[in-house]
Amino acid sequence: MSDADDPRNHPSYQPPPPPPPPFEQQPWAGAPAPQRPPQVTAAAVVLFVLAAINLLFGIAALAGVTGLPTGDFGTGLAIFSFVVAALQAVAGVTVLLRKGAGRILGIVLAAIGFFLAAFAVLGGDPSQLLGLGLNGFVLYALTTNAAYFARSAPRP
Repeated sequence: MSDADDPRNHPSYQPPPPPPPPFEQQPWAGAPAPQRPPQVTAAAVVLFVLAAINLLFGIAALAGVTGLPTGDFGTGLAIFSFVVAALQAVAGVTVLLRKGAGRILGIVLAAIGFFLAAFAVLGGDPSQLLGLGLNGFVLYALTTNAAYFARSAPRP
């Protein structure tokens, strides 16, 4: 082939574009964290509500509200209510932070509250129906969404 027949010598010849730069692998940032299920968010909110109820009950017991135990037993009941309220608030925060320990703490507290409320309702105290329902919901939400808290799942 002569130089005259070479297509590169033609006046309309355009050289090919340069090759693209080599692909640079970006550092792996992990898969995006799964979105929090609405039941988990609701369970955390219910744990905060239960904490507020226990806090108010403890304050009422210390204040000597009529119908609540008084004396040393009332003070002990108030302190117990404050401890339970603190644990429920911690469980709510750690559930929102997607910690497995918060899920377990929430399940344990809700199970205890559920059974205590059930015994009270069976004993003729309908005022515990609210506690029965709230604790039952927390139990349901945290046990059915266990996969969200799995260690193998990416963390946010």
